[in-house]
Amino acid sequence: MRMFLCVLGVVLLGAVAASANGLGVFGSYWDTKDNDDGWGGGAKLQIDIMENVCVEARGAYFPEFGDSSGEELKVDIIPVEADAILKFPISDMLTPYVGGGVGYYIFDVENDIEGVDVDIDNEFGYFALAGVEIAFNEQVSLFAEGKYTWLEATIEASGDVEGEETGKLDGFGGNAGLMLKW
Repeated sequence: MRMFLCVLGVVLLGAVAASANGLGVFGSYWDTKDNDDGWGGGAKLQIDIMENVCVEARGAYFPEFGDSSGEELKVDIIPVEADAILKFPISDMLTPYVGGGVGYYIFDVENDIEGVDVDIDNEFGYFALAGVEIAFNEQVSLFAEGKYTWLEATIEASGDVEGEETGKLDGFGGNAGLMLKW
């Protein structure tokens, strides 16, 4: 069953990629209210739905996000996001844009604290972004964008230490990368 789901996932991702108008890869930064900052990277598929309007599917990875109490607790965050973008072309080379969307944020906790089990619930959040795309030609461009994410996460501890706390991961971030179009 697991193999069937993996094959189905690859086929569906391939179909989405084939219908896309562009593929981007980017480096990413995210600074939050209740935690420090994180560095990561990701990719996005962009599909034009009408002139100057597109939708995107994004995925990123932030390893050992922020200040996770030293080496005893490591938290990786995997955002899986979808958004809509409105473009404002100034010339063939320069296109500012704005947009917003929703995401599902997956938390992977590696806990080395003896006698304590820590878990962070996966959560939905949303974000707004503004950016600019600088085209070298019709197929290759660079992009840079600022992004603000609204996200709350519930942290649960059990064992020697019991408790539940909600943390805000709201914060400003940025992405910069390369976009390939066809």
